[in-house]
Amino acid sequence: MRLDAFCRDVVEARRLRPDDFYRGISLAKREVFALESQKRQTQNSPWHPQNLLARYPCAPTLDTPDREMSLLSVRRAPRYIINTGDSVLCWLSGMSTYFAFKKLQHLRMQKTLTIVGTLIMSICSAIQAPTPAAQPEEFNTDLMQATFKIEGRDERGQVVLATGFLMGRPYEKDPKKGKFVLITAAHVLEDMKGDTVILNSRRKLDNDRWERVPFAVTIRSNSRPLYLRLPDADVAVMYIRLPDGVRPPLLSTEILADDDMLKKFEIHPGDEVRCLGYPLGFEANDAGFPILRSGKIASFPLTPTDITKTFLFDFKVFKGNSGGPVYFIETSRPYGGNTYIGQEVHFIIGLVSQEDVATQRISSPYSDEIRQLQLDLGVIVHASQIKKAINLLPVPDSLPE
Repeated sequence: MRLDAFCRDVVEARRLRPDDFYRGISLAKREVFALESQKRQTQNSPWHPQNLLARYPCAPTLDTPDREMSLLSVRRAPRYIINTGDSVLCWLSGMSTYFAFKKLQHLRMQKTLTIVGTLIMSICSAIQAPTPAAQPEEFNTDLMQATFKIEGRDERGQVVLATGFLMGRPYEKDPKKGKFVLITAAHVLEDMKGDTVILNSRRKLDNDRWERVPFAVTIRSNSRPLYLRLPDADVAVMYIRLPDGVRPPLLSTEILADDDMLKKFEIHPGDEVRCLGYPLGFEANDAGFPILRSGKIASFPLTPTDITKTFLFDFKVFKGNSGGPVYFIETSRPYGGNTYIGQEVHFIIGLVSQEDVATQRISSPYSDEIRQLQLDLGVIVHASQIKKAINLLPVPDSLPE
């Protein structure tokens, strides 16, 4: 008998419709307590884990992704999903177990779950799932590891600080591979004179320790820029080689939000977005990690991004923030008329360009004075413009390794 039949056994025991979400959770929890109590009384119980697995075999093909049942790792490790076609069993190590009655909807590494109830935790311990070789970090951590402080000097020789981040542009012949692209605001590199800037990268020493690895990046050759920028957007991009041992997560450029993504997930004013950067050069710690801050989208309309180019972010911008990634992340976001329980939506929505200020002229009989008033608003260049700039670079396949 298949696992979805067992799902129906749990739900239909009280004549509950599978789509009745809230009543389903309450009922399933009561069922769990009853089943757990019965399981403890005797190993002859049909609800004992070994008997349950014998009745509903679901372990033999856990490590075979191309068969009917597969094991899939999800961003927030350790979390696994057993897919049996129309139904899934999802568990978190050391926590509760959930049933879902809906086919999984693919969103990169995330899966759509419609949670119906909670099953006995002993099933988790009875199923021996293989441990993935390498678990990905969650998205905030991934992007923080891929964001760095840039240092240079202006035409007066004064230190200029800014933010840049790395993404991986996939190879056309092997999309699993990518070449690192440094992304920042165009004015950052234009304001930094000379042929090189310093990128403060990091190297992981062990599970708990990191060390700062500053290295020079050549941005000009004979006064000619080696980076590319858009003529009408404050974005600069260039391929980059990293020092030995510096291996930030290879974030695909596919997570740069375009108009279709903004419309699909119904991104709108008031949505909260997050930003990484180095305000006034400050760092989170000695290893040089960026500081995470957040605010809300403060302007409308967002699309079409080829026309709007930028949007406003309710966020106080300081020198040093320019070039930092601005991104969206939300779990169980409603869109398209549905709420996708358990699904994490995340993508980069833009980069910090500048602070938005208001200019005020004050006149008197003896003088005229112009003041700039801070509005605590940031100007964010849309990610579609970043993607457009990256597409101006030669494809990774055409470059030497």
